[in-house]
Amino acid sequence: MAYQCPACGQEFEMQTEFCPACGGPMNPEAHRIAQKNAETNARLLPMKWYKFLIWVSIPLSILLLLYSLYGTIAMLSSFDASLYKPDLLHLVRISLYMDLAVQIVLVPAMGYCEYALVKKKWLGVKALLFIYGFQAVYAVAGMVLLFMAGGDVSGTVLSLVQMIVMLLLNRVYFNKRKSMFE
Repeated sequence: MAYQCPACGQEFEMQTEFCPACGGPMNPEAHRIAQKNAETNARLLPMKWYKFLIWVSIPLSILLLLYSLYGTIAMLSSFDASLYKPDLLHLVRISLYMDLAVQIVLVPAMGYCEYALVKKKWLGVKALLFIYGFQAVYAVAGMVLLFMAGGDVSGTVLSLVQMIVMLLLNRVYFNKRKSMFE
């Protein structure tokens, strides 16, 4: 059975949603209904969390990352090895350099995430979820280092739980609103 494009008249052997020749919808009525449903969903789903993320949470995260970066650089520049046990000194230095590297990477990543979310790009949502996942993995690495050094891991556990909750919360929230993003 041959299928004919209503826009350009080209015939095809297999059924497709859009014409391979002109790109027009093969069933304009079904396409119009799908667009109307997507627009209706966009109006019905609240976007308060999205607005909070782009106007408060992400900009604050960037500022806090910059402040942490400054603090890490200050700690590295005035590093006093006498404050640490000699056998744990390498773990402390590794931890500080890991913090520095992560902060240097996360500042522009969060900036891109902010830009892409404001432009309603789906890649911004993926970047946000990746950042939360990365921070969760980083929290686990920090816990391991602290545990090996004999430190208190309770703050790091709290950070890990926070990142996992943010990851899951944002994933559910944005998956329901996927049609609102490019």
